[in-house]
Amino acid sequence: MHVLSPELSHGIIELSALPASDQTGPFKYRVSYEVLDDVVPTIDLYNELNSLNEGAAGCRLVIDGHRVVAMSDLTQENYEQLETHVNAFARNVSALPPILGALHGSR
Repeated sequence: MHVLSPELSHGIIELSALPASDQTGPFKYRVSYEVLDDVVPTIDLYNELNSLNEGAAGCRLVIDGHRVVAMSDLTQENYEQLETHVNAFARNVSALPPILGALHGSR
């Protein structure tokens, strides 16, 4: 499912339900957002993402192929908080494209 957010000037938030890691427990909900595309995964980029992940509340940044993706999970038990979780995620990731764009553009 795709979600539009007024917090984000471009792109969409993707919402998906995934099985728990042991495949027998409850589902988890994942929200994700493509922060950058067409990046070259380098050690420097991984180091920058690790630094940002240490301070990022509510999301983590990963490299998926040639994209930088922000994502966050919510367990099924907390389903009633899903809307609040998605809105907080949108606020958290809204500042990331300029930061990462500046880092990526300076390479």
